[in-house]
Amino acid sequence: MRTALSAAVIVLFLAVPVLAEEEIFLPSGPDLSPDGKSVIFSWHDDLWSVPVEGGRATRLTTHPAMDASPFFSPAGDRIAFVSDRDNAEHVFVMPAAGGTPRQITFDTNGATLLGWFPDGTELLVAMPTDREWRRHWRLFAVSVAGGAAPRLLFDSYAAGGDVSPDGKKIIFTVNGTAWWAKGYVGTKAAQVWSFDLETKEFTKHLHRETGCRYPRWTADGKGFVFTDMADGEGNLHRFDLATGKTTALTEFASDTVVSPTVGTGGLVVFRHLFDLYRTAPGSKPERIRVTIDGDRERRTRQRRFLKSASDADFTDDGLEIVFSAGGDLFVTDTVLKEPKAVTVTAEEESEAVFIEDGRAILYVATKDGQGDLWRAER
Repeated sequence: MRTALSAAVIVLFLAVPVLAEEEIFLPSGPDLSPDGKSVIFSWHDDLWSVPVEGGRATRLTTHPAMDASPFFSPAGDRIAFVSDRDNAEHVFVMPAAGGTPRQITFDTNGATLLGWFPDGTELLVAMPTDREWRRHWRLFAVSVAGGAAPRLLFDSYAAGGDVSPDGKKIIFTVNGTAWWAKGYVGTKAAQVWSFDLETKEFTKHLHRETGCRYPRWTADGKGFVFTDMADGEGNLHRFDLATGKTTALTEFASDTVVSPTVGTGGLVVFRHLFDLYRTAPGSKPERIRVTIDGDRERRTRQRRFLKSASDADFTDDGLEIVFSAGGDLFVTDTVLKEPKAVTVTAEEESEAVFIEDGRAILYVATKDGQGDLWRAER
């Protein structure tokens, strides 16, 4: 069966030297170190570290793939992060000072990292569990040591998540529109819930028609910080579990506070607009000025557009397609139509067909001057 499909894009990176020192903007995914002295973040698809007061950032990864969402281990000696260096986005762990990363998750559909369990032996991750494209994410505990299947925490949709300091509860959000869609009011607004890992009980903490986002436990476990969308913009607040009261921590007149990370003594680091900020009880938010060494390599992107595809085959239910484009294999669903690479090699792969009720793919690969049959599993 042959067909023509939308172009798949392969992104390559070239290195161009930049000599002048510069201040950086739009860092993402900040996380505070356990001692509260430094912040790690992602910028230009690499991981960096900077003192919490600001200053010169230290580069921790240099891989051409995307590295993002870093989290310090409870002891501060390791960093977990997400990278697409294995095609899909997977979780990796490496020494906090930098070093060789070790892959932790291997699910074909990838994983989203949300943090560590307090004993440092497991990671909290979100992974898709079925073909339904809405509400299909679930929270799992994944062993850092490996050798065990991901442990499902509860079989219900959850967005985001954070483990309490005592390791007994998970806080998360349900529902919610895109975070950048400000001003939404209605039934789809994000709610904040928690799940008790011992009693298996759910508790709803915040349900407002304007939405609440990014809940993160405070260091004492007596409450959590979150972004309250009630003002139409999204400022940072603290919620007290005992009283149910909220306290405003920021009063920005425009745009949303995103990605808060909480340290000891009430210290909170977050991103607002183009910069990182820090704030503590009784003090106003202060901008964290971050600079980088000017003798670095700036990556520019070169895109190769694949305008046609062939050798297509469908699953029996018609929900997925495998096809050949540019000498590599891709799979895509028929709803979102977002191709995912199955192979990325210098050789040619083609003639792919689904087998075993769609659980595997059989294809022809030309390696070492010879064409052979190969099998790929989910």
